[in-house]
Amino acid sequence: MTLRQTAYGKFHAARVLFQFIKYLINWREVWSAYRNRSPLPPLALRSGYTLHHGPGDEPIGLLQEVMIHGVYRKYLREPLSGTVIDLGANIGASTLDLIAHFPSVQVHAWEPNPETFGRLQRNIEANGLTDRVKLYPRAAARNSGQMQMWISVPSIYATVYRDSLANMPEIGLRPDQARPVMVESNGLDDVIAETGSDRVALLKIDAEGAEADILEGASRETLAKVRQIAIEYHDHLVPGSLSRSRRAMEEAGFTCAVDVYNPTGGLLYGWRD
Repeated sequence: MTLRQTAYGKFHAARVLFQFIKYLINWREVWSAYRNRSPLPPLALRSGYTLHHGPGDEPIGLLQEVMIHGVYRKYLREPLSGTVIDLGANIGASTLDLIAHFPSVQVHAWEPNPETFGRLQRNIEANGLTDRVKLYPRAAARNSGQMQMWISVPSIYATVYRDSLANMPEIGLRPDQARPVMVESNGLDDVIAETGSDRVALLKIDAEGAEADILEGASRETLAKVRQIAIEYHDHLVPGSLSRSRRAMEEAGFTCAVDVYNPTGGLLYGWRD
């Protein structure tokens, strides 16, 4: 290891420790497990909530990306109140983050992976949020119906695009590691209709490649009910996802901005002027 690598490693460790101290009540316990590569305890957040997780989740990545960097809040053009839709809620990090920052929102959270949905449900119930969060064990898709989903990979990578897992060699995933499960799916028209709201303050989508299908399948009347959108796009899973999603949003009257994480992924934001 070079001196530069050693210095970077120490800087990274110090940065992570600072984040733990700033955002976690039980930072000592988490830091010890993190340093020793032991199973991590639940993350007791200084917001007053606790993020429970399982062996297939990536709680530190969720803490850093969703809660510390606030990726789904980054380009908000107006305060959130009323209906928020969280498509691809995973174990609930984004829902907890939005609830903590915007006390008057009601979140409708969709998560199709049965393994992950159980932990999402635990996080909502354990944090006393059943009156502010409604849960749906379904996928969002172009149309309502059923679809095959591939799970038993790290929960943030569960997808309907099994073969595309081979496009992620950097995280060591192979298509043959995943197993199929049939899940119910809803098109965006049905998703928003089920909330009973004519105004959606924020539509957040993290659907592992299905983002463009979800937007393209929605009617113009449905998209007109949405004020702001935050999407994690996945061009490595579905090439052209970013351009298709952006086109659908701009045709619906949104102004867009893109945060690029890497050549094939990042965040796409949209708002109405």
